[in-house]
Amino acid sequence: MAKEKNLQTLIIDDMEGRPGILIFKLMKANINGLPDLWILAPTGTFAVEVKAPGEVPKPHQEAMINRINATKGARAYFVDSWQAWSKIKSEVILT
Repeated sequence: MAKEKNLQTLIIDDMEGRPGILIFKLMKANINGLPDLWILAPTGTFAVEVKAPGEVPKPHQEAMINRINATKGARAYFVDSWQAWSKIKSEVILT
């Protein structure tokens, strides 16, 4: 859990203060499986499920990621490393 929390903190720190970007962490939600981080950006709305290195989303989290992506109104991802985050950031959020 500590490595997951550390990665969440790094991502939040990376995004906070950027013009046009709002990032927040869901602490508790009324829907089980919602991704940890939500980013509102000029390029769209993004949800990020953060996992410790080598871990993958649980089935209900994977189902929620797929459900979000099916809306075509937002994009959802999971990351387990800084490298995975960097790829999402460079391809989607800040381009």
